[in-house]
Amino acid sequence: MAKNQSGSDDMDALFITGDEISRRLAEKAVQVFKIDGSGNVIFEKGFDTLKDGHTIGIVALAHYIRYARGIVESETISNHEISQRSGIGVKVVNARLAQLKKERVVASPSRGQRRFVPASAERFLDEVTSDARKSKEV
Repeated sequence: MAKNQSGSDDMDALFITGDEISRRLAEKAVQVFKIDGSGNVIFEKGFDTLKDGHTIGIVALAHYIRYARGIVESETISNHEISQRSGIGVKVVNARLAQLKKERVVASPSRGQRRFVPASAERFLDEVTSDARKSKEV
């Protein structure tokens, strides 16, 4: 394996630690939302009129963050809880979650349960931010 001048191999730049992933995710997420002590999502100014699918994805992401921090025991969140936390009806939640599953933002480990796919977090937050900016321009 080729070593660069510093003595590490050139492939080292390809690897990222869990801490680095968490830091990057936090930097993007904090621009969009915060999570209160009860687990409710508080949207930042400019992100309070998101599309239903984005709002639902953010609720699932917030649950995943709470799980990753050890605040909740289960990595999954029910469709019903997403509905309650987002204020969006269950039928709409189910339809939007089906689309988010196709986009690989959420997974469905069992019926009526969803799990946010961490590998999609940055891409999803970039999409939410981009769409919010576009709606401000209109």
